[in-house]
Amino acid sequence: MIVLTIHNMYSQKGGNALMKKIFTNMNIVNIVILFFSIVYIYLATDMEDRQQSFVGSSFLPILVGALLLVCTIILILKTNFKNSSSHKAENSVSIRFERKHLLLVVFFILYFFMLKFLGFIFSTLILTLAINFLYGVKGIVYPIVISLLLTSSVYFLLKVLLGVPLNSI
Repeated sequence: MIVLTIHNMYSQKGGNALMKKIFTNMNIVNIVILFFSIVYIYLATDMEDRQQSFVGSSFLPILVGALLLVCTIILILKTNFKNSSSHKAENSVSIRFERKHLLLVVFFILYFFMLKFLGFIFSTLILTLAINFLYGVKGIVYPIVISLLLTSSVYFLLKVLLGVPLNSI
């Protein structure tokens, strides 16, 4: 039924422009992200809470899924209601891999293996410093401060608030 409806829309006069507007690269990506955020929230609500506090083990995944859902809806609305002149340029962007992105994936793989040997705190400090330098954060003090704040914030959130056991030396 849906295929026939799409085929009828496409075969009608002017339907080609409508289909191109609906199925642009950006809209397809937005719809996929929207679908995965809904599935993510659904799976997060099925997590069992072992703690009797307000902030349980499912709180953070539900929060992240809800934020992803809201941001995706805003992006869909923003993409579809902006000027058509700049809209064509964004949708014609092709996917390409840059060296920075490949190095970022390598950093995360190394981080995964470092967690076992160095523990959460040192591994996360090294990872955030490496990402700061990879993406061109200037100086040495600013990346160190960012790494310390990010690592301590995530540690506090996971260890203290959520009670997640973290690997430490």
